[in-house]
Amino acid sequence: MTALPTHADTLAICRRFGWHEREPGALLHVLSRPAGRQFGVELFPGVHAKAAALMDTVNRLHPLVDGNKRLSWILVLRTYQLAGLHIEADDDQAEVFVLTVAGPHLSVERIAEWLADHCQSGPSIKG
Repeated sequence: MTALPTHADTLAICRRFGWHEREPGALLHVLSRPAGRQFGVELFPGVHAKAAALMDTVNRLHPLVDGNKRLSWILVLRTYQLAGLHIEADDDQAEVFVLTVAGPHLSVERIAEWLADHCQSGPSIKG
């Protein structure tokens, strides 16, 4: 089972950066998608699919007044951290990727592929 950022984690991140929910419950709704099941089967099996679904949902539903793209990336990094993994990408690569995800539409599958291609085991040495 893949651990995901909790609502409390996400609210703490938002408080730290001064971000506010667009409406009450918006973050809970966004956080529920990666854990979704249908007929007892996970809709997004594995860490890459769950992180991709989370990133996609934040960027499509805009649960915050401002900071949605940044929150989506932070939640992806946190998801990998909880799994004992990290994303190996420099700031420019990460920025281009986040902007691409937030653009017209990149499928959850394509997001998951990029994340898998940039995933490394162990904690990030960047800190």
